Amino acid sequence: MRKPHAALAATLLAATTMAACDSDDVIEVTSTVTAPVAEEAAVTESATATGTPTPTGPLVRDAEEFRIFPDAAHPAYAVQVSPNTMCTYFDKEAAQDAYFDCNVELTGNVPPLDIDHGIGGSTDVFLWDPAIGFAATHDVGGGEGIPPAVKLHPGEQVTIAEYTFTQFANGTARVEREGHWFEVDQAGQFSSDRF
Repeated sequence: MRKPHAALAATLLAATTMAACDSDDVIEVTSTVTAPVAEEAAVTESATATGTPTPTGPLVRDAEEFRIFPDAAHPAYAVQVSPNTMCTYFDKEAAQDAYFDCNVELTGNVPPLDIDHGIGGSTDVFLWDPAIGFAATHDVGGGEGIPPAVKLHPGEQVTIAEYTFTQFANGTARVEREGHWFEVDQAGQFSSDRF
């Protein structure tokens, strides 16, 4: 991708070179523009049969593939993001907030509880809290059951409502919303924008 400042630098270099030469000199101007490393890492390109570069990344799946309870009054979804991360999203009437949670199996450095710290236990569930993003809590029981989830395979991604779920090729699960995110790798190690 060409940057305006790179083009300006090349033009200034050519103008300076021409000003230093007399009319009999031959001027040859070459320039090389390289993209910053971050830009190169952001988009991976592969050549198609016609030679046209196309971006590659996670295979995007349709949210409807993850819909459960198809006869329910409001849509409900369950995503097995990875073997140790399963998320559910239940849409509700316009006057009510939708319900979201992710059950996780964590090892290593586990984030402290944001909700229900007085009850004890360790983090094994994440809920959405608009004030902080993904809030750590734990399953206190209640017999609600876990709905059957549709698996997201390595290299796949799905967006359901405001949530984007990705399983990277290495098996790491990532959940995102409004600039907040958390990841759980195959070993169960947690990381996030807050921890």
